[in-house]
Amino acid sequence: LRAYLEHRFDDAVVEAEQAIARDPGAYLAHLYLSVAQAARGDYVAGLEAARGAARLSGGHPSDIFVAGCNYALMNNRRRAYEHLDRLRAYRRRQYIDSYMLAAIHAYLGETDEAFAALDDAYRERSYWMT
Repeated sequence: LRAYLEHRFDDAVVEAEQAIARDPGAYLAHLYLSVAQAARGDYVAGLEAARGAARLSGGHPSDIFVAGCNYALMNNRRRAYEHLDRLRAYRRRQYIDSYMLAAIHAYLGETDEAFAALDDAYRERSYWMT
């Protein structure tokens, strides 16, 4: 995680891959790999890692969020919206941080929607806003 936070994305990918090699069932390593791959611009690899995380978690909202971000960054609007819809559907059953919606909208270039969701995230005292 440190490599990612220091913007050393190639190192972050290596760290995540090493963690997965040690423990293929390490859910967070797959999720971390997805985010690191996306950060270095390899969205296809990021999606594959997100799918690996989803297989392990059974479809946790974080997987949906990370995959939605990858699709948005690839400018695959249809798939990004599908993931936004899935997150909204989850909201009917459990808390979903509005920051997740804001990020996908931002990656789609939808600034009004992104800022509206960020306002919601601020009111919710989102973890990502601190």
